[in-house]
Amino acid sequence: MKLRQAPALDGYHWARSGFELLRRQPAAQLGMMLVLMVVMLMLRLLSRDSDWVVALFMPALSAGWVYSSATVQANVPTSLARLVAPLVHPRRTSILQLGVLFLLVYGVEMELANLIDPEFRALAQRPVTGPSDLSSEQAAQLLAVTVSGTLLRGAMLVPTVLVFWHAPVILHRVGGSVARALFASAMASWRNLAAFGVYGLSWFVADLLLSAVLGLLAAALGKPEQLFSLVFVVAIPFSAAFFASLHASVHACIEFDEVTRANAAAAALAALQATAGSAPPPVEVPPVAPPAPANTQTPAAAQTPATPSDAAPQAPAIVAGDATVEPAAAGTDERAASPSPQPPAPAPTPAPLPGAAPSPPSDGA
Repeated sequence: MKLRQAPALDGYHWARSGFELLRRQPAAQLGMMLVLMVVMLMLRLLSRDSDWVVALFMPALSAGWVYSSATVQANVPTSLARLVAPLVHPRRTSILQLGVLFLLVYGVEMELANLIDPEFRALAQRPVTGPSDLSSEQAAQLLAVTVSGTLLRGAMLVPTVLVFWHAPVILHRVGGSVARALFASAMASWRNLAAFGVYGLSWFVADLLLSAVLGLLAAALGKPEQLFSLVFVVAIPFSAAFFASLHASVHACIEFDEVTRANAAAAALAALQATAGSAPPPVEVPPVAPPAPANTQTPAAAQTPATPSDAAPQAPAIVAGDATVEPAAAGTDERAASPSPQPPAPAPTPAPLPGAAPSPPSDGA
């Protein structure tokens, strides 16, 4: 984890990034904000001290919004499960401890604000009723008290919010102790104080413009009591864009190791693709015919006559009397394959008869 220092004008781009992220996946993010507003309204109806419950879970919800915005920026569909992911994370204990600490600081500052502005406290303790029983003057007075009380409490909460700003994301991404996360968060906010000033001013101007447009619209309709209904409808996308902008404000001040590794991998992949695109096309090599199998018979017409060096000479047959001895086969020992030739046996001479003269020898004897 490394701290960064962003230029002051980057605060405006942080605020604008919230609307850009909302434009990518409007249905999912508006649905999540609608669920949160309905839950807060139900808590408000059940108990007047619902603000304490919201303050307790606010660090976890801010970390969830940053996680959800990261998935939106990566073109991955987000959902309510990503919003509540810090509450089911293995580091949820540290995140809840941070929520308890934020609740204590928030309670002390709200008590001081109630001592300074008791009218806003009395307005907050009024039962929730419909806007039809308010006149135009009462609605305007109620709006003025609401705006002044909100600005006072917002100004008192600014230092606390800046100290806690990055701590939930640090605990969710990196881990560690609550004190270490708060110290790193305070240092990151201090180094980017000018950018946070522009960031807060951008949202303040956007809120004033939205309030002016709603006031003109209510006056044009002639029913100022419908202003609260319009505020509730418009507050959903406005609040969703604000929470989506938390991602840019956190990652512009702190460089997380896992994000650095992911960016390096993406840059290496892009460079590899660019190199592959600029390389010359491969040379096409004609295919080589596979060799013929060993047992394939070659046609007689295609056979070539054997040369004397290729085949051993065949010896003539030897005739010995009535037996004919064939020559030895090639590659074998002739002495072992054929017997030695024997001379022909002489013809037997008949014995002479008694008293007969011997016959003269023939020419062939």
